Amino acid sequence: MEKLVYANAIEYEIPASLSDLAGPDSGVIDLPRTLYWGPEETVDLGDSVDVQRMYQAVVRTGTAAEQTEWLNRDILIAAWPNLVLPTRCIDLWESSFPELAKL
Repeated sequence: MEKLVYANAIEYEIPASLSDLAGPDSGVIDLPRTLYWGPEETVDLGDSVDVQRMYQAVVRTGTAAEQTEWLNRDILIAAWPNLVLPTRCIDLWESSFPELAKL
C-alpha cells in the first residue's frame, strides 16, 4: 500500500500563460493575508528578499487568478532561479512554461 504524503496531495494552480502575469513591477504593495503571511505586511518589489518570499508564496499557494493579479512576468523570470519551491510545483511550472526550465 502506497503511503499518502501531504506534499504529494497538494494541487498547484498555474496561469494559462506567463504573458497573463500582469502584476505590479515596482513599488511597495500589500498582498492579502490569505495569500502572503509575512514576515512583513508589505512587499517592496525593489528588495530581492521580499520578491523571493512573495513569489514563492504566490506561486505555491495562489490561485491562477491571484497569480495573474500579483505576479509580474519579467520579475518571475528574473526571480525563478532563486525561488525555493516544492519539486512538484517546479515541475508543473517548468513543464507548462519551458522558458522557465532554461533558466
